[in-house]
Amino acid sequence: MEDFNSEYAVLREWMLDLGLLEIIGNKHGYEAAPKTHTRSKDSPIDCIFASAQISCAIGGFLAFGKLDGDHRGIWADIPKMLLLGCNIPPHTHPSAR
Repeated sequence: MEDFNSEYAVLREWMLDLGLLEIIGNKHGYEAAPKTHTRSKDSPIDCIFASAQISCAIGGFLAFGKLDGDHRGIWADIPKMLLLGCNIPPHTHPSAR
């Protein structure tokens, strides 16, 4: 996740050469990605990249003004199974003595 200040298409191609995909654009379509800085052109400069095996269940962009500053918030919900390779069982807490 980064504020790249680079052309979106060029950045995606560069990261793809490293084996990384932009997971929000991959989920919703790269053409649907809005600008993420109030003074940028019509494409995002803030992105979340991950390996091809990682995908987000849901994710997207917040509206301008929801967070402090002049950037949109960007978020992704990545299932634990994809990150850790297994579903971790719930914690069990020992009873107090």
